[in-house]
Amino acid sequence: MARRILKAARPAVDRCEIRLLPSGILAVMASASSAHGHYPISTTSIALPTNQGPQGTNLALTPTGTPTAKELRHERFKATFVGTYTTGPGDFSSEAMRTRIKGAGGSNTILHGDLQLLVVTPKDPSTPLGGTLVIFDRNINSNSALGLDLTAPQANVDAGGRPNVLSVSLDANTSSGLYVEGYATGTVNITYMPSGKPGPQGFSQGKAIVRINAQVYTSAVDFILANANIDPGPAGKA
Repeated sequence: MARRILKAARPAVDRCEIRLLPSGILAVMASASSAHGHYPISTTSIALPTNQGPQGTNLALTPTGTPTAKELRHERFKATFVGTYTTGPGDFSSEAMRTRIKGAGGSNTILHGDLQLLVVTPKDPSTPLGGTLVIFDRNINSNSALGLDLTAPQANVDAGGRPNVLSVSLDANTSSGLYVEGYATGTVNITYMPSGKPGPQGFSQGKAIVRINAQVYTSAVDFILANANIDPGPAGKA
């Protein structure tokens, strides 16, 4: 039998296939789009009011006219939260008292939520009560928080001097998810149940019940679950 001659083993390098990362692909596409003049890129700052909106008439953001019965049902907002409260001195020289509430509960649009509330009582009796609250949806899939600004005359207090009836408006800075680009009107009613005798300055703590009755408009385009019922099939089935 003839003796087998083995070839010498030598290292070799295979040429790799060229691959672009997704970010690289997007950059190339963006460059190509600009090169073809799909949108003129500004060589000066685009930080202008016209590039932020809303400007002029935009019925998606600021609808006018009479809402339908369906829309009125969507805008109705009722919520109840139960938790603890504390009143204490202000953090600034212009403040007579700060009232804080932290509670849990829900609404007709949020099954399980958490509430944080702050109301400031000014020293100047001619200055109205001012406050803010945020309701956080525990369902993280909704990515929603409802922020409301609060205001009321200083006369709107209970027997212990605690603010109890306030008007609301939507806070665009703290609202997210379902409540982005929205509007709100309504009232907040607070019931206090002190847990002991007031402190030397009349400050107290205990249990609080917060009830919200409001009307909230939102376009819902920032709410990932808003269009879950849309059928992507033939037109007219949605």
